[in-house]
Amino acid sequence: MRLPFMLICTIGLAAGSAPADQTLRVDLISSYDGEETWSLLHIPDAYTPGVPAPLVISCHGMGGSATDALNGVAPHSGPRGWILAAPHTHGERSGGETSLGARAAQHDLLDLIQYCLDHYDIDTDRIYLTGGSMGGLQTTLSAAKYPDLFAAAWEWMGPADLEVIWYELDGSLLFQQLADDAVVECGGEPTEMPFEYRRRSSVEYAMNLRTVPFKIGHGRTDILVYPHHARDLDAAIRSWDPLHYDGVFWHWGSHWVLPRQAERTMAWFEDKRLLPSPDFLQLTVDEDLRYHYLDIAPREPDARFARLQSELLPATNTWDLKIRGAARAGLYLADSSLNPGADLALSVLRLDAIDLELIGLEGNVGAVLRNGSPFYDYEIDGSRLLIHAPGTGRVAETYAVSLVP
Repeated sequence: MRLPFMLICTIGLAAGSAPADQTLRVDLISSYDGEETWSLLHIPDAYTPGVPAPLVISCHGMGGSATDALNGVAPHSGPRGWILAAPHTHGERSGGETSLGARAAQHDLLDLIQYCLDHYDIDTDRIYLTGGSMGGLQTTLSAAKYPDLFAAAWEWMGPADLEVIWYELDGSLLFQQLADDAVVECGGEPTEMPFEYRRRSSVEYAMNLRTVPFKIGHGRTDILVYPHHARDLDAAIRSWDPLHYDGVFWHWGSHWVLPRQAERTMAWFEDKRLLPSPDFLQLTVDEDLRYHYLDIAPREPDARFARLQSELLPATNTWDLKIRGAARAGLYLADSSLNPGADLALSVLRLDAIDLELIGLEGNVGAVLRNGSPFYDYEIDGSRLLIHAPGTGRVAETYAVSLVP
């Protein structure tokens, strides 16, 4: 059920914007944990109700706020007639200034996008995402976990590995407080909460970015987030043969001195449009989420990732799935390239018992075969078929689902 949102007030004008531009504050209720959050919107004078406008999401850095994220981008999004939205994200154990890519912060971003969709005419083929430092981490994690939402994402100087940067900051004369803040937000040091640091690390989700128009920006003289973080994320993404990755933009600035960051980012977004859902997906999953036409639930969401490779084969109406660490994998047929009204096949390689769900069947299930033999451990609920795939260890199997009118 969609949670209510409330528009609070007009608070002024974004720096560098036209006089008729509006900056609005909205208070939201988090769909993740029910916490009250706030965000800022910049509505350009050129926006016309009834005419869909692109939407840019700008994520703030550590110690920053939605105000910083908005004011840095508005002078370059506003003249283009693009709506700009900046969430003041909240963490799971701390405030918004130190949310560090928390799932709570990721849902703040989703809630803000939903608010914009509900209240403005948004071109859903042109939703863009950017941010710097902690906002760069938020950008990468969100683009990787919601690849069917964003037309493009450009992250600037974000840490690629939260555990690695914690050790780089711990004991630092300049940045010890940042390491201490990470301990509070993550619930402990990396040795105490290893998965919490891993699930907030961009490199863990590099395979998800294979199909996303994505770019990295980093300064060669950065003394806070060392340049190797950009190189590490770049190498991780390239290892998955990305289709639309645009590499690293290197500059001679530091973590705080950036060459026309927002201007370059908006210009790069100009020709990007949301891409069709690909038939071949490789995903790392840390919570129950929908990815394009898939719905994946990890088996142990607080301890380990689910990882999978999924391919749709329309010629044979087959779903080919290789998966580990998941309790459930669902396929929304209406959003896929398979025919929901014809017999279907599932080819599965897995390491755990799993529920396999076909959603949106157009016909009644006549029979289910597993490896050629009748199989009865399944449930039907309207147009949904839920197969309880048994056994653990390395299991290779095929399911044939026949439909009758």
